[in-house]
Amino acid sequence: MKKYFVTILLGFFPYIMYAQNYVADFALYDPGYEDDGVWEEEVTALKALFFNYNWSYKTIDHNDINNGELGSGANRRYKALIAPGGWAANREIAVSLTGKINIRNFINSGGNYVGFCAGAYWASDTVDWAQTATGGNGTFNQQSDYLAYDYKLNLLNGYAKGPFGWTPWDSGDTASFQIANINISNPTMSLIGLPDTTRFFYYGGPVFTNFSSIPDNYEIWATAVAPVGTVPEARTGENEPTVIKFNYGSGNVIFFSYHPEVLIGSDVDNLKLSQFVNEDSLTWDLGNKTLDEINLQSWNIVHAALQIANNETVTKVTSLPVLLSLKVFLQGAYNSTAHSMNTNLGSNIPLTSPYLENIRSVENIPNDIVDWVLVQLRETTSGNAITSKSVLLRNDGNLIRSDDTTKVVSLTAPARNYYIVIKHRNHLAIMSAYGVNLNSTSTTTYDFTQ
Repeated sequence: MKKYFVTILLGFFPYIMYAQNYVADFALYDPGYEDDGVWEEEVTALKALFFNYNWSYKTIDHNDINNGELGSGANRRYKALIAPGGWAANREIAVSLTGKINIRNFINSGGNYVGFCAGAYWASDTVDWAQTATGGNGTFNQQSDYLAYDYKLNLLNGYAKGPFGWTPWDSGDTASFQIANINISNPTMSLIGLPDTTRFFYYGGPVFTNFSSIPDNYEIWATAVAPVGTVPEARTGENEPTVIKFNYGSGNVIFFSYHPEVLIGSDVDNLKLSQFVNEDSLTWDLGNKTLDEINLQSWNIVHAALQIANNETVTKVTSLPVLLSLKVFLQGAYNSTAHSMNTNLGSNIPLTSPYLENIRSVENIPNDIVDWVLVQLRETTSGNAITSKSVLLRNDGNLIRSDDTTKVVSLTAPARNYYIVIKHRNHLAIMSAYGVNLNSTSTTTYDFTQ
């Protein structure tokens, strides 16, 4: 009976499909090879955002774009193209003129685009880049250091000019928290409640200036602020827009100079910077803010952008998700000799979770997965679940995200004590023996097998 029951369920749930035949919510540009022009650490942070807020994605590369994978009009296959940071020049070469036309058609017909740093440089008409600083014996970029390059995607008829004058790229000091003035009169910024001044992680992004024509429904969300004491010659970019939103045809375009998806001193983004800069070796200027405040405000603004990209109503993020590392065995699949679970039905596991409390889809099922399980948090033993998350159960008992490496499960809930519940469609649910203190800074481990 048990095997029959599971087979029926596994056969049914793959037929849960996306409305309008979307392959996924987001197409995430990440060719995945050396020198592909994409900053892989940022991709990790973006995937953490997608996981926490239940957005599906599929990674695509330049060949996919060139071959029309995005679609257009009624045949759009995604709601948005997400372009991470890295090096704009690499993707300018890799994506053909036909591919660029495909992107424009996708957005013009109602698709959306969110570009972070290099993703914003690349989509602008002109990249005005200062590779080497000569001002102040190399301590700042002066106007003559910026060289203009013609780019062909042309979502924005203007310049993406960077880095900021006071953060020269070749100084090694570009990775930093930078002050941003928030346009609190903007409806979106007002709704999510950002203060008039905050700080975001910055890594060489541009300001947006010298428009040949103002885009339709143009909005400024944030502008650059030079630190106190910056000499006048080093203030290139000051008071210029750094986060903007506008319409391209029927689609929304949002550009970020910053990397608000990257959080410092928190496990929430599943990331500790080490690829190009070492997070722990840098001195982070917090101003009068705490890391928790900066991180919450950072995810608030990028969450709003991605909600718009997913055609959702914007909502405020009131707290960062709490973090869990969990281990559990299913009795029916457990092999006591191997001290692991069988994966005999692995090929039948659906890409979409079977739990109505949190229907979530993944791009593919990794190796060694037993099934989907549902994690819930309760404030009391008999109370209702305040949040639920569908995750994958690996044969070693670890609950993981879809990337086959991440054992940290994030759930949207305030930091406090919770009873942890794990449900499976063919087993009795299990609950933690006591309330477990969860927070959004470090990961709490709970092992149901002990």
